[in-house]
Amino acid sequence: MTVWQIAAGETGRDYSSLCIKYDLVLIGPGDPGPYKGDPYCPEDRKQRIRAFCKGPKPGDLVLLRLGREAKAVGIIPDEKHAQYKWREEFDDVLGHDLQHTRRVIWDENALPILDDLQPVFGNYKLGLTINRVHDRRVLERADRLKSAIGPRKLRSMPTVGDVLEDEALGVGLFQAGLPNEACEDVIQTIRKIRRLAAWYRGEQCGKKRPNEHEIVAHAVVPLLLGLGWSEQLLGVEWNGIDVALFSRPPTDEQNCVAICEAKKLGSSLTRAYQQAKRYTQKYKLENCKVILTTDGQRLFLYRQEKKDWPDWPSGYVNFSRVRTSYAIPENTDAVKTIVSLIPSRIHQADL
Repeated sequence: MTVWQIAAGETGRDYSSLCIKYDLVLIGPGDPGPYKGDPYCPEDRKQRIRAFCKGPKPGDLVLLRLGREAKAVGIIPDEKHAQYKWREEFDDVLGHDLQHTRRVIWDENALPILDDLQPVFGNYKLGLTINRVHDRRVLERADRLKSAIGPRKLRSMPTVGDVLEDEALGVGLFQAGLPNEACEDVIQTIRKIRRLAAWYRGEQCGKKRPNEHEIVAHAVVPLLLGLGWSEQLLGVEWNGIDVALFSRPPTDEQNCVAICEAKKLGSSLTRAYQQAKRYTQKYKLENCKVILTTDGQRLFLYRQEKKDWPDWPSGYVNFSRVRTSYAIPENTDAVKTIVSLIPSRIHQADL
């Protein structure tokens, strides 16, 4: 029996919950467009996509991998549903373009069969996004794994909002409560962020740019100023925090209502969130109820609930792909996230 492993992200960028909830596996890069049956190409990236699209067959087992751990076991369903499909709605999965998709029926009853083998991929080369599993210990349990997966219908796909063009974004921001002049300022800033992100990715930029200080200077501070924050209430590199937001002067611990940690473009932002939480404890920021993390192009918003910081963000926006809903993080709306950053909304966090 053929068994495949397919990665579901990496440490700090885990989308395994999305795969399991919606019976999916997905890989990228997907922005270049659908796979069209290209002949074998020595370029590694195309090899991966070809293996993903053409390799797994109905009845094959799949192990969903995060790092060295198997997170789920599933089976490729019948031919009708097993086919490869390029889906535009997965153009932003925690910052990755993963439009290449397959369907897999995941079953929680199968994973315990591998418990005593975890980490299943202890000696594995983690750079391989997809390939066949040749571990004898796993293959010997393939029949048990397959038997543990009960037949059922595939789960429904997630609902993802359309990408908003600038005019639609402006209308959405205005309807959500942002003053008309501020809408124009924010849209202009977002346009600059998009151009800057595109330039940073180009060869002319150089490999050492941008660092997080540039992200703060060219993206974070301009956005906050456009949303109505004054320079007096934005502390840049305050106590080592990238940006601290204050309700009023003086800019001391008692008046800090939010902090923002920035990382390099394309970075995982999970560690930034952990770092920000440590700052709230270290400096006793009792009135800080909001944490922002950003790589300049993507921004996550975490709002404290009953003195506890949540595991998942309540707000998210990708400035290159502004949507009213994303596949992941679920229940996040870019328009509402942007509007929630205006001073009056941040101040309401501790009410």
